[in-house]
Amino acid sequence: MHDGKISIGEVERITGLSKDLLRTWERRYGFPTPVRSEHDEREYSREDLDRLITIKRLLDNGLRPRKVVPLSSAELSLLAAELPQGPSQKLPDTVKQALALLQKGNIEQFSDFLTSALISQGLDRFVNELVAPLNHEIGESWFRGEIGVFHEHCYTSRVEALLFRANSFLDELKSPPKVLLTTVCGELHYLGLLMVRAVLSMEKADAILLGPQLPNNEIKAAAEQLHADIVALSFSSYFPLKRAHQTLITLRDELPAATTIWVGGGSVHELGVLHEGIRFFSDIAQLPRAVADWRQLRKQTHSYKQ
Repeated sequence: MHDGKISIGEVERITGLSKDLLRTWERRYGFPTPVRSEHDEREYSREDLDRLITIKRLLDNGLRPRKVVPLSSAELSLLAAELPQGPSQKLPDTVKQALALLQKGNIEQFSDFLTSALISQGLDRFVNELVAPLNHEIGESWFRGEIGVFHEHCYTSRVEALLFRANSFLDELKSPPKVLLTTVCGELHYLGLLMVRAVLSMEKADAILLGPQLPNNEIKAAAEQLHADIVALSFSSYFPLKRAHQTLITLRDELPAATTIWVGGGSVHELGVLHEGIRFFSDIAQLPRAVADWRQLRKQTHSYKQ
């Protein structure tokens, strides 16, 4: 982003609306209306982005593009206000303090606060009690226009650095299951995987970070060559559900039958039951129990074979 303009790639990353779809809406509905950069690339205003975020929320709740894309910001806000609201949750004080520092632009104090929280809380509580709810609140703050793109980037970069350092101390403690962590093509959000790796490492699981945006054939090759027990995928709330559904079904067919798929993040719970070899997680706190279940099942299976 520069001069207040946001690139089409950044809009795609934030909203989950593909570049092709944005161009189609531009032709069909006359919105969005980007300007052209000196390199003839589409650039969007913050107002355009806010409107697109609201449109994405409405589409995720079942409305059709032709009904919402042409609407004004005021009309979209009225529709969004009618959407069902989930139960409100009381935020821990640490989450409120971290969010306040970020919103005020106190980046160094924010970074120091995260470091202190990790030291005082320990990795388990840091991930579950601070980072997990903070992820949600930062997303909501972005939607309400209380923070900008650079706030989100600062947050992500600092949490990633802390989790990388924390994980490095746990790398020598490894035992089954072997879990490969990645995102599929088009899913740019990566922080959730680092959180998952931290939790798995605390359970002494062999968690291997492959990086984001791997094609299905590369995920399959890695699972086969590394003899993975589990492939863990993260989908942000911006990733299109239909695309997630098709990707998971295809990947399930391609992976070895013995390799389970674990899926978490965003609104994947809305996908329902896809296959007995795909397990969904609505909360990162469910991972320790899942690891224990896997180990118990493996022990029983081995005993049966013997």
